[in-house]
Amino acid sequence: MSGTLRRYEKKGVSYKTELITTSQQVNSEGCNCISFENIGNDDATLKNDIPLKVANVAREFNNDSECIIQDNFRIKFAGNSTNKMVLVIKTFIN
Repeated sequence: MSGTLRRYEKKGVSYKTELITTSQQVNSEGCNCISFENIGNDDATLKNDIPLKVANVAREFNNDSECIIQDNFRIKFAGNSTNKMVLVIKTFIN
């Protein structure tokens, strides 16, 4: 795993952030919501076909608070730039 991993908690909701800097698979860890934002200069794809362009627009997947996400997400960088960074935020409702 690359990048830093942090966990924040507030009023029954906790957040886990991860900075992805290499092409890799991200485990949802049973979160209720997961978002991906390309904050680097290199285009990337999510799950092989969902574009994460360099536009600082987040892609988000979420469920009701009773449902959890049990999926893995593959992030792949295009290799057009050396500044590869995708911010991943996982939300857990306790």
